[in-house]
Amino acid sequence: MKNKTETQRWKRDAEDYLKEAERAFSGNSYRSATQNSQLCIETSCKAVISYFAEPEWTHSPGGQILKIIHERKESLGKELPRELIEDLHTLSEDADFAGPWHGLSTYGETREGIHYAAVDICTEEVARDLLMRARKAYKTLEIFCKHINIDNN
Repeated sequence: MKNKTETQRWKRDAEDYLKEAERAFSGNSYRSATQNSQLCIETSCKAVISYFAEPEWTHSPGGQILKIIHERKESLGKELPRELIEDLHTLSEDADFAGPWHGLSTYGETREGIHYAAVDICTEEVARDLLMRARKAYKTLEIFCKHINIDNN
C-alpha cells in the first residue's frame, strides 16, 4: 500500500496528543495527561500501520502492527534498521498496554462493586508512565517517517 499521506495525517494528530499530554501533566491534570498519552501512542502506532494497510478500529492496535512486521519481515529487514524494527515491537507492546486506558481515562472503572471516577484512577504515576511511553512512541514514529522519506511537517 505505502500511503505516505495517511501516515502524515496520523502523525499530525499523534504530535498534537503528545503536546496536550505534556501540557496536562505539567499542570497536574493527570486524567487528561493519561488520556492524551494513550491517544498519542495509539495514533503513533496507527500512523505506521497506515503506511502499509488500513488501521483497524481499535484502541489497542499493537497486534496489527506485529502482523505487518511478521508478514513483511524480509522486506522490512532490508528497508529499516534492526533497531527501528525493535522499536516497532516496543510500540506494539505499548499500544496494547495503553489501549485500555482510553476507556479508563474516560469512564473510570468498577472494582468489587465500587465505581471509581476516571480522575481518581488516573494518578500521577499512571500519567507519568504513559507519558514516557507516548514520548517513546512518537520518537519511533519520527524515526520511521525519516526512513520512509516523510518530512517532519
